Amino acid sequence: MRRILLLFAALISFDSAAVKAFTPINRSEKKHFGIFSPDKKIRAVFKTDGRRLTYELRFEGKQIILPSDLGLKINGENIGQNVSVTLKKTSFHSTNIKWPLGEDAIIDNTYNEFELVCRSKSYNYKVMVRVYNGSLAFRYVVPQYRKSRDN
Repeated sequence: MRRILLLFAALISFDSAAVKAFTPINRSEKKHFGIFSPDKKIRAVFKTDGRRLTYELRFEGKQIILPSDLGLKINGENIGQNVSVTLKKTSFHSTNIKWPLGEDAIIDNTYNEFELVCRSKSYNYKVMVRVYNGSLAFRYVVPQYRKSRDN
């Protein structure tokens, strides 16, 4: 019985760590997704309140980009408005790229990445976020979509 309780306690500890790493920081209607650069100096935060999607950026704890709306207009609809978001996956990447031009022959391509799965009124899409040591990059991935004549 004692072994079962210890195993159960270990599973609870493991699950809470997994929840912190792969789910929104705040579990209320407002969702708050954060990710650090590999050296932990940069922190990007993406938020939604169910109405709009925003991001902000901190360097060594100091805010360098104030909360700013994200959005992309497709067929007149801003897909950053009236949006719901879930975090799908988080990953770490580290590779070197040979580069014959410029000062460095090899470029360090190390970053943390997460994928936000989003849904607006008419579109499902993803926002891919990468945080490098010294920079932030994000892109929209919107599947090809045709509105039917009934919409």
